[in-house]
Amino acid sequence: MQTQVEEANARINSLLAEVKSLKESLLLEREAKEEARKAQAEAEVRNKELLKKVEDSDRKVEQLQELVHIKHEGLEDKISNSKSENQVLRQQALVVSPTAKALSARPRTVIFQRIPENGNAPNGEAAVGPVTDMTLAVANVCEPES
Repeated sequence: MQTQVEEANARINSLLAEVKSLKESLLLEREAKEEARKAQAEAEVRNKELLKKVEDSDRKVEQLQELVHIKHEGLEDKISNSKSENQVLRQQALVVSPTAKALSARPRTVIFQRIPENGNAPNGEAAVGPVTDMTLAVANVCEPES
């Protein structure tokens, strides 16, 4: 009988060791589960923070795109206005330029054709008044500068 008791005690000790080992495993798994839960909670908080940053960045990008669009339109308007103003200034410069003034200040030559006494002009037109010979009169006409 003693061998049976010894075997039972050995079996009990073996089972107690197995129970102790299982308790330790259970404790380790619970700790791992708790660590995983904490890591998941931290990751969710971090994800929320990152999502907020992304949304803020998206909002800023939209604002910048809108600002760039507005500035681009403004620049196009300024370029268009500058081109128009440039054209007006060029036209004004031509009007008041020394070359243009010299051309406008230059005397204009007017040629009067004198008609012979018979009243018939060499080109077949009627005479305006009695003229004695077929000479050309040249007059210099100067217009006053403005």
